Amino acid sequence: MHRKTLTSIPVEARDITRALYRLPNVSQATGFYPEAPNVAINGANSLFTSYLIDGMDNNERFLGGMKFNIPIGMVENISVLTNNFSTEYGNTANGVVNITTRTGTNELHGEAFYLTRPGPSFIDAASPYNQRDLSGNFVKDGFMRQQAGFAVGGALKKDKTFFYINAEQTWDSKDNLLNVPQLGINTIVPGSNNFTYLSGKLTHLWSDRFRSNLRINAGKVFIERQGGGLDGGVGFPSSGNRQDRNSILIASQNTYVASNFKSETNIQYSRFRWNYGAANNPASPQVTVQDPTGINIAVLGHTGYIFDETENTIQLQQKFNWYLNKHTIQAGVE
Repeated sequence: MHRKTLTSIPVEARDITRALYRLPNVSQATGFYPEAPNVAINGANSLFTSYLIDGMDNNERFLGGMKFNIPIGMVENISVLTNNFSTEYGNTANGVVNITTRTGTNELHGEAFYLTRPGPSFIDAASPYNQRDLSGNFVKDGFMRQQAGFAVGGALKKDKTFFYINAEQTWDSKDNLLNVPQLGINTIVPGSNNFTYLSGKLTHLWSDRFRSNLRINAGKVFIERQGGGLDGGVGFPSSGNRQDRNSILIASQNTYVASNFKSETNIQYSRFRWNYGAANNPASPQVTVQDPTGINIAVLGHTGYIFDETENTIQLQQKFNWYLNKHTIQAGVE
């Protein structure tokens, strides 16, 4: 799927995974937890889908999915390999989603955008089904979104050194209902999500045969669980928590091409931190309040669970291709 196709079709919040459902053998997955990967290939478990950026790893290994959810503005092309793909794309028995990033050219070019989704009172038709936000969590009344970003690419030195920069920011507003008739409470509890994605790519042509790329991707995701519930709940704001998903990928790719030979040497460092339930009140115990009949009427304090883990990965790749008449010999190590 080429960039021109991506920009010409409606894609929710510029999230590339929403565009992949249009491809053969690709379908939307329904995971066993909200943040589960949402792309299934050949009907297999979505946890086994492998994600690559420029042929390099972009998989977090806690629960599956992408470390950095690269936005449309940084994408040149998307290839989805569903079967019979080369051993170059290993590490999974399922399919592979490989994203090729954009590169600057001699001409200065770019884009800027702002979009808003004002909410149900303007554009959302009535529906008995709850919608999901970009994290996979359900939202209902009061959900609104604003999104803005820009991209710019060009040459630092004509025919030699090129750059491309992309930045995108998404703000979600969402409301839950705190409803406790026994206490005379019926109020809205507001919450928010924030998604920040920054990308940059520097390309240098050392000669007609040798080129190098330096790519950096950084993501910061904040998802609030503010208490209450979609149709009413007894969790007070003090029992709320948030989810943080922070990622950074730094990759250097170097390619040498001769008349019948190609060599590619790549290295990437990536860091992914997932703080799944950072409590609003980390020092307080969780307390459940009941009325005289034993019905829960309030939940206060710490959520009672902790998941805060960090993954650091260094990836090395060396690939060789020999072209002998009608034959190609490939070899490599990772």
